Amino acid sequence: MSPLLAALATGLAVAVSAMPQAPALSTGSDCSILATGVLYQWGYNAPTDTKDSCCTNSLSQSGKVTCAADGQTITAMSFPNAGLAGQVPGALSLLKSLTSLDISNNPGVTLGLQTLAGLPALTNLNIAGCGFTGPAIPFPSTLTCNLGTSLCGNPGCKLVNPLPACR
Repeated sequence: MSPLLAALATGLAVAVSAMPQAPALSTGSDCSILATGVLYQWGYNAPTDTKDSCCTNSLSQSGKVTCAADGQTITAMSFPNAGLAGQVPGALSLLKSLTSLDISNNPGVTLGLQTLAGLPALTNLNIAGCGFTGPAIPFPSTLTCNLGTSLCGNPGCKLVNPLPACR
């Protein structure tokens, strides 16, 4: 290998190793999953103590996170207008007791309807104003949902606002 190519390869390796890495996803506590597998993936700048105490820190005090009486299990998340972007993180499905999710008015959230439809305990969903477009996928009939106006069809959930027919 020529000295120039060797120098370029070394520089590239150094640049790649210096890139920020996502924190390791924990399958432990709900707060750890929220901090490392959900909010981080959405680009949300969560308080530094979220991984350990999301049920008692500023996220819970501001109403963004609601927890069960045990102080460890997340039951509701409310992040409207929060600048979330990207795909709905698959780690959200690890929050087995999540009954309510409001990520409305985050137009940068564009993919991941299947993840939302698969949340086992979810009974209330608000994604109006997100960047989802096209045909709605099937949601459980036990779910009350506000899907906004960018989707079309019959998603099967109890709609807050009816969707137009798909063309």
